[in-house]
Amino acid sequence: MMIKIRQIVTIIVLAIISAACGNLTEEVVDVAPSFTINARIDSLTYSTAYLAQYKDGGFVKSDSAVIEGGTFSFAGSVESPNAQYILFDDSKDRIVVFIENSEIEITERKCENNWISFK
Repeated sequence: MMIKIRQIVTIIVLAIISAACGNLTEEVVDVAPSFTINARIDSLTYSTAYLAQYKDGGFVKSDSAVIEGGTFSFAGSVESPNAQYILFDDSKDRIVVFIENSEIEITERKCENNWISFK
């Protein structure tokens, strides 16, 4: 009789542990990789920035951002790293950006040639 009680208690304890471990796996959230581009270029006089790819002889815009105080940002994800462009209004000015799923910062450094730096 004592052995049967131990077996029943053991089975109950194992069932409780299995149920508890099963609930832990349901709480795991799969987060897709993504990129964020944060830009601050104080000398910008444009009102809108566009993220675009060059395809078939022209630019294909995939996102837009309002420029406020020289700052704008884009967010998304890419399947593999690739070169994209940031265009401004209807201007021919552009910035080439190599995009991968990570945080990308674009800032303006004041110097003679008005360089823009990337991090």
